[in-house]
Amino acid sequence: MALANAYNGKLLASDVFGWERIREIEVTRADEGDEPPVLMADGEYIGHLPVRVVAESCALRVLVPPAVAAR
Repeated sequence: MALANAYNGKLLASDVFGWERIREIEVTRADEGDEPPVLMADGEYIGHLPVRVVAESCALRVLVPPAVAAR
């Protein structure tokens, strides 16, 4: 249910997700799976991981685990 609320904008507080404002993020693969992970945006293939994303100030919201949000 928490993930559904995240998609419709109703997620304010959760034990599953936290909110953090960032300017850039590097997305890397987990140590699982044999295939190289693909990068998709809005349902379209745009490349492979790792990727570094840089956004305008406060323009990107990212779901992070609570331990990361507490930093």
